[in-house]
Amino acid sequence: MFLYSGQKLKLGVLMKVLIRLLALMFFTQVKAEPLVLVDSMGLLKAPMQTHPEADMLRQILAIYPDKVQVENISRNRAKEWLEKSGNACIPYLKKTPEREKHFLFTAPYMAEAALQLIVPANSPWTAKLDLMQRVQPRVSLRELLHLKISPLIGIEINRSYGVEIDKILEENQKHPSLYMRTSSSESVGSLLPMLEKQFIDMVIEYPKIADRSTQRLKYYPLQEAEAISLVYFACSKGKGGETVVNSLNDVLRSLSQKQAYLEIMRTGFPESQRDKAIEYWQQSIKP
Repeated sequence: MFLYSGQKLKLGVLMKVLIRLLALMFFTQVKAEPLVLVDSMGLLKAPMQTHPEADMLRQILAIYPDKVQVENISRNRAKEWLEKSGNACIPYLKKTPEREKHFLFTAPYMAEAALQLIVPANSPWTAKLDLMQRVQPRVSLRELLHLKISPLIGIEINRSYGVEIDKILEENQKHPSLYMRTSSSESVGSLLPMLEKQFIDMVIEYPKIADRSTQRLKYYPLQEAEAISLVYFACSKGKGGETVVNSLNDVLRSLSQKQAYLEIMRTGFPESQRDKAIEYWQQSIKP
């Protein structure tokens, strides 16, 4: 079939219009979704928090490509809120098989140093733990629970401590040495006040959280703790949640090359572990 020059010109114009329409349809489809951030731990609450987990969250939200609405909802109501909202996310959560049944997870938005056993420096338990460390540098939680007289360890029920520790806690739910409670507190490290008053002997916590205590504490590495802990957004299941997750992942990959963001994350690790931790996190967010 032969076309005259006038017909070719019209066809060329039509093709350009068609391409523009297709491009418009594509960008309309991938438009970001407004995000409802369920701040169940009060990370963004006034007065202005200056902790690393709050600073990193602000950087993420500052370049999120749509509106962000922050809701201060207690931990106990957060899951219900996500299911009802359709486009909501909770920050600062570990990803577990159980949670994946209820939520969609982003790529990890930060990495943290390993959980440790936190004990008051003047506790009589430090002598026993020091002795255990002479045998192996990392104290075993399982071994602690099998002592004839074992310490009272504070545990938050509505929290994940990682696969291995969660498994031990599940197996020992009725152990007399585990003080388990559901924490309704918005703040991280909610068991530290009980530790400071010596109502309990020790807790499992991140060193950077325990550092905020006003008391002198000793930290013991745990054999069953993950060497580097990854932290995620848990989001509503469904189409709205999928769009939010994709948008957040795009933001995270952009921030993974920003020194200001990486420097905040680095502060959560001992200097000797910082480069390895950043590299591990950057690998973990690749598509």
